Amino acid sequence: MGYTLSKVQEIARKAKELQPKPDEKRELNKAEVIKTLAVEIDDLLKRGFSMEDVKQFLNGEGVDISSSTLKAYVYAQRSKSAGKAKKRKKTTVADASKPKAQTAVKPPSTQSKAPRKGTFEVKPDTDDI
Repeated sequence: MGYTLSKVQEIARKAKELQPKPDEKRELNKAEVIKTLAVEIDDLLKRGFSMEDVKQFLNGEGVDISSSTLKAYVYAQRSKSAGKAKKRKKTTVADASKPKAQTAVKPPSTQSKAPRKGTFEVKPDTDDI
């Protein structure tokens, strides 16, 4: 089944009108829990607690997470908050309806390229071997 642009735009409009789900009914996965607690976890680590201590604390609070998963999520969150994660342009439904600019395709160069300075040059074999 195909989808028309007008139908997708209508879906996008309706999605924007939906009310947010109440916090008490919203379920988080482990990555979202760590993201939400990132500041508190960093604070615990700065106060001398180890990752194992943090893991045990979270396990005691009902967050079933392993040390390796906790480390992976914490370090991933740190790299994102430090701006190291690549930022991608988000495409919206409105962007999809805009015509894309076409770029001219250049034909391959027909000039023979002379060897550049410092490059390897092939020479015929000699009998000096």
